[in-house]
Parts: sequence; structure tokens; C-alpha cells
Amino acid sequence: GGGGGREETTISIAAPFDNNYVIPAGVAFYSLLQNSDPDYNYNIYVISGDEITLENKNLLYETINHFNNAQLKFINMNNKFDTLFSKTNAKGHYSKEIYYKLILSSLFPNLNKIMVTDVDVVFMNDISDIYNSFNINEDNYIYAPIVIGKNDPKSPKCKKLLKKLNKMYSKYELEKLKWAGGFYIYNLKKMREDNIEEKLIKFAQENSSRLLQPEQDTINLVCYPKIKTMPPNSLVCTYAYTMFNQESDYHKDINHTKEEIVFSLNKPIQLHYATGDKPWNCICTKWEIWYEYIIKTPLFNTFIKKLLNKNKYKILFSIKIPLYKKGFSFIKHK
Repeated sequence: GGGGGREETTISIAAPFDNNYVIPAGVAFYSLLQNSDPDYNYNIYVISGDEITLENKNLLYETINHFNNAQLKFINMNNKFDTLFSKTNAKGHYSKEIYYKLILSSLFPNLNKIMVTDVDVVFMNDISDIYNSFNINEDNYIYAPIVIGKNDPKSPKCKKLLKKLNKMYSKYELEKLKWAGGFYIYNLKKMREDNIEEKLIKFAQENSSRLLQPEQDTINLVCYPKIKTMPPNSLVCTYAYTMFNQESDYHKDINHTKEEIVFSLNKPIQLHYATGDKPWNCICTKWEIWYEYIIKTPLFNTFIKKLLNKNKYKILFSIKIPLYKKGFSFIKHK
């Protein structure tokens, strides 16, 4: 990489998740490291509510040991925010780890900047450019994406959601709920200067019963308007691939042009499996990309064994993978 201080050659990444998400996390980390500029050093911090088991830690170490420019560190939060999570209405497919996104400025007092990511993702392109394009001297707390395909106010799904949102949020609040929460870059220095963490925690605690996407809504509402928008291809949700089937569909997205949408679908930086359907438990949109990555990792064996034990006595699925001449089936016999 170019000259400059240590800060510029190391990229710090925070990933909050629990023991249930170790295999997806390994895939996320492997894909990130494989697609990112090798001139950087990557420090990955796993932040969990309970201790990650030794077996799981070893799986993750083994996965990133493939890269000599990455380090893995584990931070156990000893069930912090258990009570807050128990009061949270919208649990969906979340866990208490989502709330650790609110306290990174005190968790990393020596860092000025950190990337935060969910782990139900695959990285398909380099993150270093985006990381560098966020300047901590700007007047912004976070750098966040506005996802494509979520904004057609006329669609039945959107109407239903808006109805729900209108009950829970004021019109003034709704205007601020624009940015997605799967991929952020934080300006930790400015967050500390303006005491943002305290405001985030207070807001999450006071509003836990009404927030629909708890930590994402908290971050949007507290950090607004000091949020810089990432390029639209930074985070692409898998559902976007099913939304643009004809010319008129491009005009329904009120935040992005057709050119931006086409570019983003073709060159996503982070591909996010954003609904309850995940490639490790069903055949969902873009599941095959996740498999292309897991097959390259040491996680594959553990994953297949778990899958076979979970689905006894049936053909699970057959997959044709670009790297293999023959397709193959995972079968469990009686």
C-alpha cells in the first residue's frame, strides 16, 4: 500500500454474533479477505454475548489463517444487554449481539475508525476503497448504505410495511429511517467527541418496545443527519435480484437510477442475505454464491456434517458448482 501511518494500512472490522453464526461468519470473513486489497492488514474483532466455544474459535482461526494479513480477536461481553434484548419486541432473527453495534466507541478507545458488519453476508469485491473514502475529519458519525429495491411506495409489501411504520414512528422519524444496518463504517473519534454512545443506548432503552429493526433504527434516528451515504453497490440485499424484471421496475426505486441499480446488482461489495431465508438452511436467492465460498474454507466439512445430522434420511439437495465438473448430491441413507 501507499505510505502513511499505521492507521492507514490496517483496517479494523467489528462483527457482533453468537455461537450459532460461526459458520456464516467464517464465510463472511473468508470472502472479505479473498476479495480485498492484500496490501492492507485486517484486524477482525468478534464480539459475542457469551464466550465463543474453543471448537468454534479454532474453526474461525483455521479459516482466516489462509491469509497472512489478517488477525482475529475475540471479545466476550458477558451477556451485556440481556435485559434490553428481553424487552425488545421485534426479535425476528436477531440476537442481543445487535446492540453491541451501539457501544463500539468505548469498546475501542484507541481506534478512530472501524468497519461494522453483519455475518449473513458474502463479500464479492474490495472493501478497502470504501473504508478509505470515509474521512474522520468530516462532520459525520457513520458511513452507511441506502439499499436498492426497498423503496417502491406503491408495492403491496411496502404499503403493508408503511402502515406498520406509521403506527410506530412519527412522520419526522420516518424520513430518517433510510440507511441499512448490515455494513457501516464508524467515525469513532467523532462519536466520542459528541458523546453519541450514551445517546444511542438511552434511545434504544427508551424505545425497545416499538423499534422494528432495533439497532438499525436507533443508529438512524440518533446519528441523523450526520450520516454519509455509501455508494449503492456497497450493500446489495439478495431480494433486490428478484425485483427488477422489466424496464418499469427501475423507476420504482426512488433513491437510485437505473444505471446505479444495474451496476450494483453486477458488482456488489457486500451481498446480504437479508430476510429470514439463509443459504445455510434453505435454497434462497443467490444461495449458490455462498456455497462457492464455503467450499474453499475449512468450515465445509463441519457444515456438511451438521447438515446431514439435521436432515436425516433424505436427499438434501444436488448442487452444480462452477469449480466442479460434476454436480454432487448430499444424501443421508437410512
